[in-house]
Amino acid sequence: MPIAIKKMSEYKEKGKLPELNPNEDLPIPVVPKSDGSSISFGVLIKAQAMGDREVLDDNNRKVITIDLGKETNKSLMNIKELLF
Repeated sequence: MPIAIKKMSEYKEKGKLPELNPNEDLPIPVVPKSDGSSISFGVLIKAQAMGDREVLDDNNRKVITIDLGKETNKSLMNIKELLF
């Protein structure tokens, strides 16, 4: 079971909402309940985004990709200042 799912289930049992750190990139275990991993959720998310972009581009859809980095709020404020 991936670590993130395990954390979610622990919170569900306690009746609390998950308090996961968005800046923490958790590994995806190769074997359930193991610590070793060859990929993280961050890598998986980026790969999914790249695949989505490729499909949209292949179908002549306009696409813009913005990497907000780790300081999401600051990056969004910078974009807002540039646009408005």
